Amino acid sequence: SAISRDKIHYGLWQPNIPVKTGDLNDIAPSPSLAVRYKFTPVDAVSVRGNWAHYSVKQHFTNNGSRGCGFGVVPIDGSVNAGSCTTPAAVGIDWKSDVAGGELEYQRALWSDKFARILALLGFQYRFEGQKFDAEGGYPNVPARGDVLREKLKEHLFGPYAGFKTSFKPSLDSRLSAGIKAKVGYLFKSANFRGSELFDP
Repeated sequence: SAISRDKIHYGLWQPNIPVKTGDLNDIAPSPSLAVRYKFTPVDAVSVRGNWAHYSVKQHFTNNGSRGCGFGVVPIDGSVNAGSCTTPAAVGIDWKSDVAGGELEYQRALWSDKFARILALLGFQYRFEGQKFDAEGGYPNVPARGDVLREKLKEHLFGPYAGFKTSFKPSLDSRLSAGIKAKVGYLFKSANFRGSELFDP
């Protein structure tokens, strides 16, 4: 699975150009486990869970000859701070853990020897915890710099409904293919904590 985070205003900058890092995105294995219990010929309940860990580290430098330095949009909302002629360096470390689960009721609407269609009704929960650490400074002026720490915890949860189809290419085939589509409404609860030590 893949995940990305945008709109982090931290990194090297030039005057009149928004401060941005490189792309914070990663692809990681996301193991999933599902258990399904069929209690009548047409009714079943399934429980599914998954988890993934993402991590990105980046380091940027310049020698000051391009008229740019390190920059940051501090928590107070000011913009493009830094020196334009001093060699600068920026290092970032971003981690994200994502876990989710579904409790789903399934009812068979139609089936034959090769295919079937199920109606779905379920409840979904998703948690994401992000940690973003960044440091920017001027190697030639160690006393000036910036240390940023951010933590974000986000919870998404809500009901959904949908359909699922599956079919086999032949009667004795051990392989099957399926398509699942669902629509729902998710509620969101999030907590963000940030701290910054900034010396321009």
